[in-house]
Amino acid sequence: MWGMEESVKMVCPRQFPHVALEYSLQPGLWEGRSVLSTCHWLFSSASYRANSLVVQHSFIIVLQVFVYPDNVAYPFGGEGFTQYVLMELHYDNPAMISGTVDSSGMRMYYTSTAREYDAGILTFGHDITPDQIIPPNAKSFTTTAILTGECTEAILPEDGIRVFGNFLHTHVVGHGLTVQHFRKNPECDVYEELEPIDRNLQYDFNYQQITHLKREVVIKPGDVVQLKCFYGTEGVDGVTLGGLSTRNEMCFTFLVYYPAVDFQIAISRIESSALRDYLKSLPSGDQIVNGTEIDYSKLNTVDWDVDKFQETVDESMQGAFCRGEGNAIYRVTKFPEIGCPYIAPDQCTTEATEATEGGVVLRASVALLLLLSLLAATLG
Repeated sequence: MWGMEESVKMVCPRQFPHVALEYSLQPGLWEGRSVLSTCHWLFSSASYRANSLVVQHSFIIVLQVFVYPDNVAYPFGGEGFTQYVLMELHYDNPAMISGTVDSSGMRMYYTSTAREYDAGILTFGHDITPDQIIPPNAKSFTTTAILTGECTEAILPEDGIRVFGNFLHTHVVGHGLTVQHFRKNPECDVYEELEPIDRNLQYDFNYQQITHLKREVVIKPGDVVQLKCFYGTEGVDGVTLGGLSTRNEMCFTFLVYYPAVDFQIAISRIESSALRDYLKSLPSGDQIVNGTEIDYSKLNTVDWDVDKFQETVDESMQGAFCRGEGNAIYRVTKFPEIGCPYIAPDQCTTEATEATEGGVVLRASVALLLLLSLLAATLG
């Protein structure tokens, strides 16, 4: 498969479709089942837990076309490859409107000629759990997910993977995301921060799409990747918890890359014990935490110190998990300390430079461009 196009028929009003997930099913998982059989069994089955279900694409239902590079395609069909594709649609219908018929779908474009590289999709983000807590009335609050160096070291090939596309995803109180990239550098006291893989600081839930990166980004073994999701809850009554519903929040990105490797998912979350310790320290902590259980309904009684809670989340231990087929890694870690932060080039300097694969491109300053324009007009 070298491209795909989303299709939304107006039979189903635009406000209903929320997100579509397209899964590739490994050989044998769907055998013996009818086309119209329910899919609920799949997500709790032993086959799913054994990594037979892989996210192939994820996107908001909007009209768009995503085309792979000329030398890359997603493998489909043939012995040992995906035999079936399962599309899962999520809907929003808070008004409980009945009688709506949906005929949304997608077109997949394929070629029978194999391309040089198979593409893969890496699902990366914060675990979908109510332990992702976003306090109310916060002008800005950040959730961070980490893909550890241990994961990339164990799973990625020696030459790494090349990311060429991405899909950023939060729900309605999210207003920005950035995918950070760190690499070991002894001169930087362990890690150097590279240029962000992707970033959208004007994120809008209603305008999401898979995008091509401006340049391919190589993630090498040992690299660390962080996803930061920025939320604003001013005017929101009560806490916002992580979850699948649009009323809840998510923090995810889907990296489209080649060559494909057995690298399916990477998620992280604050260690449960650290979260419980913080909640127990609150004046109403005894009502919120009972042993290892958290009563999330009591969180709305908390007088939140947003800065203090942000500091706790950022400095606490994180449980980080990643999985490829037959290779699962779990680490308890902290977010890395960065010795050399990334500094974006000044777009207005005389010789701002932009690194490219072929060398260095020198970009003239705005003032110089204006001068040349005036000179051309004078000579003309």
